[in-house]
Amino acid sequence: MKNQLNKSDFWTPRHLQKIVGGSWRLDPTSHHNCLTGISIDSRTLERGQVFVAIQGECFDGHDFLTQASRAGAQMLLVDRPVSTCQSIPVLQVNDTIEALGQLASAYREILRQAGTKVIAITGSNGKTTTRHMIHTVLASTYQGTQSPRSFNNHLGVPLTLLGASTDDNYVVVEIGTNHPGEISTLGQIVRPDAAVLTNISCAHIGNFENLNAIAREKLSLFQHINTGGVMLLHGDTLKPTAFHECTDQFEHHCKVIWFGKRPHNQVQITQVQQHVDQIRFTTNDGLCINLPMPGEHNATNALAAVAIGRWMGLPDSKIADALAVIRPIPMRLEAMVVGSAPNQITIINDAYNANPASMQQAIVTLARRHGDTQSRRIMILGDMLELGERAVREHQRLGRLVAAVGRLEPPGATVAILIGELARFASEPLSRRWPDGDIHTFTQWQDNLPTQITGLLSPGDVVLIKASRAMKLERLIPAIENWLKAM
Repeated sequence: MKNQLNKSDFWTPRHLQKIVGGSWRLDPTSHHNCLTGISIDSRTLERGQVFVAIQGECFDGHDFLTQASRAGAQMLLVDRPVSTCQSIPVLQVNDTIEALGQLASAYREILRQAGTKVIAITGSNGKTTTRHMIHTVLASTYQGTQSPRSFNNHLGVPLTLLGASTDDNYVVVEIGTNHPGEISTLGQIVRPDAAVLTNISCAHIGNFENLNAIAREKLSLFQHINTGGVMLLHGDTLKPTAFHECTDQFEHHCKVIWFGKRPHNQVQITQVQQHVDQIRFTTNDGLCINLPMPGEHNATNALAAVAIGRWMGLPDSKIADALAVIRPIPMRLEAMVVGSAPNQITIINDAYNANPASMQQAIVTLARRHGDTQSRRIMILGDMLELGERAVREHQRLGRLVAAVGRLEPPGATVAILIGELARFASEPLSRRWPDGDIHTFTQWQDNLPTQITGLLSPGDVVLIKASRAMKLERLIPAIENWLKAM
């Protein structure tokens, strides 16, 4: 067991006030000195935690102070006057979101003193999968934690750090962005010992000037790596000269490792094979990995986990064994068989999110899926959002990609079902190359849409479902299951 250092001193009401300022609406007593952590959700709050009242788009935490108190909160953090009829300390600050970040930044120093390594993951695609792979590799030997689900924003990142223990050897933090400046702000809080850039593409480009602006945003994380740390860059995502221009400034205080398929990468994939729901790849130094996940792009994600595992001192045999038994993440190319023989359909559920690069990866994965070449391959694709002025162009490009995949032998796809207001832009180039009967476009979600779509399916199909998060296309899966049960 590592020394707990100042953890107990950190989690007291008086110390938290020193960090965030503010004034007491109800003063703490010695009875409240044993705080156990932070929560922003009264439904999942654990006894002894501090409840931080956050005003969001749909809910305001200030409306749930009583529920938090009843659930066992030992302190309330608010940013507007509230009733002080509570029996626990109430601290009012200017901004509870800012205070949450301040608390996480202060706790990051406690983790540093404890020797807990902080590993940050950013990129346009693959953040969650890469984070999950790194955690799986490290957890085979060490004690540690990772971001819950996709906790990668101004709330999730602080909560991830604050949820780590000083007994942990590591914490893997996922960092995302929707607007310029967000990653640098989070980087100042996280101050990683290691940071990984999975790739750069036009995700959220509607909020950025161009692809170079996205690259600058992602690379801003590396300004905050601790001296002596390591930065891992996916060397295939931009020209090496472009990366070197951005990273030369970091090399004086941290080690830079390039990973990917191209020859200039230090950690390189030299061979990759895809099977039905798994891939096998070999690195330039002879390490062979069997990964129970589909998609060649996941070999590159796993390469980052290999590099981090080695950096943390794990032998290659441990790394390979851990990746060989990794469990897939829900709604990320998650293969599931629904129904009962002979009335079964294989669904590849990739409905969590979508941008042009990840859409291409999913479609190529479906096209290269071996072992079920006798099955029809159906693509159910929804809108890709937050593309700004590039939205029409990228959906037209999507239509051309689908058309090209359909010409493979055996066909990579035989039916395209397009859903959303932007669907017509994908269907236009596709209709010039595919028979009309193989293209089905629905510009709006309606109550009978799941029934219409199940009418286009047949037992034995392999169905890819992918779209941006706001489309919520996973809603189709229960309808498909019920349709098969009724057969």
